[in-house]
Amino acid sequence: MSKNLLITLLISTIFINNTYADTASAKELFNEAKCLSCHGFDQFKVREDKVNSFRKLHEVVDKCSYNTNTGWFEDETGDVVLYLNQDFYHFKNLD
Repeated sequence: MSKNLLITLLISTIFINNTYADTASAKELFNEAKCLSCHGFDQFKVREDKVNSFRKLHEVVDKCSYNTNTGWFEDETGDVVLYLNQDFYHFKNLD
């Protein structure tokens, strides 16, 4: 196996593991913030009038976090956005 291929595989594995770990802790943040006390799972879907892109999802979660005083840091908000995207929205373009 070439050295470049090995390095690429190693970096990919680290990225995948970090993404999984972040979304796992994000689910905890989501549950601790009691997001479902205001939102039902049926609301977590692509809607042209509200959430129609990954960027818009991030904006909505950021506003919700601010309005409910979750105390999340910017990276925690980003993790929750990744969790919601992974489990509900499935936006492929993450910008």
